[in-house]
Amino acid sequence: MKPKKSIFISTGEISGDFYAGEIIKRLKERCDLEVFALGGESVVQAGANLIYDTTAIATFGFLELLTTLRQWKAVWDKTAKILKGISPSVVILIDNPGFNLRIIRLCHQIGIPVIYFIPPQVWVWNQRRATLLSQYADWIFTIFPWEDNYFKGGQAQVKWVGHPVALKIPLFDSIDSNKTNKKIVFLPGSRKKEINEYLKILKKALVGFINRHPDYDFFLVLASEHYKNMVEKQLSGLPINLKTREDLYQVLQGSSLSVSCSGTITLEVAMMGIPQIIVYRLSNLTYFLARLFLKKRFIGLPNILLNREVCPELIQKDFNSENLSQAMERLINDSPGDSSTQKNAQEIRKILTHGDTYSQVVEVIENYL
Repeated sequence: MKPKKSIFISTGEISGDFYAGEIIKRLKERCDLEVFALGGESVVQAGANLIYDTTAIATFGFLELLTTLRQWKAVWDKTAKILKGISPSVVILIDNPGFNLRIIRLCHQIGIPVIYFIPPQVWVWNQRRATLLSQYADWIFTIFPWEDNYFKGGQAQVKWVGHPVALKIPLFDSIDSNKTNKKIVFLPGSRKKEINEYLKILKKALVGFINRHPDYDFFLVLASEHYKNMVEKQLSGLPINLKTREDLYQVLQGSSLSVSCSGTITLEVAMMGIPQIIVYRLSNLTYFLARLFLKKRFIGLPNILLNREVCPELIQKDFNSENLSQAMERLINDSPGDSSTQKNAQEIRKILTHGDTYSQVVEVIENYL
């Protein structure tokens, strides 16, 4: 009897965990496979052996990372032991470059092939990472149409496969863009630190806003059930309905406005044709360092994709309760069903769609099995 084939998948944040789960499900439908994974709820539900819940310790920024260094050291020790011990047929890395670039070096040393899906955004930050990846990876699958040019020139085969978000969003034609409800949705992010910052500002902004708009309904969508108790405690006394990630599209449909923490979620909101305010706050040191290296005018992905401010951004000191309240007032007072948001949604979908993203990735993974 042939031994069961094995693969190793490494991701950090909740969005990457979802993508990993989709890849695992498709692979398991095609072959008998043992999967070892760094991730969260999605990879577990897809049938992987979870080595460490990395979604619970995901951070962004230098100071933020210091609070989780001990946990990431434990993750590395377990990862290195497993990779050397089981020697999987292939390693799939998804986003999370701070940790995954260390894995790719180890795999290169011990001769394990690597597929990198959603590589570091070198077009925003550090192009030196592109050289490292193109030398050490076997395949690099990019999700934005302009990215593949950054990774060419090394041994890696590079392919643009479209953005997986474009497969998730209900088709634009199925959404009644002329019907909007008096409903505002809050999307506070997927990391504990950013959620706390978001909620502190939101609570202050809503005190007067709710009194001025008693006819509105308010919803907050949790990125993970792990944060439910924390969020309930912080929002105690406010008329906000908590929803799970599975309810996202149902809650967003027909909403007047979303207040979205910067990240992949902003693309999902944009493709739903919902007006949104993109917000984010970091530690001052992290923000200072980020501005030194940031090559883009905007931080919101819809604005970057369209190269114009289609969604107002409140970043760092500009993300405060007064500015947030004023921005919310402006957007809900705009005419409902504004055609520009629908046009932007169609334009973004067109930019990001390039066939079935997962099928293209899974097909290559199967070649290593």
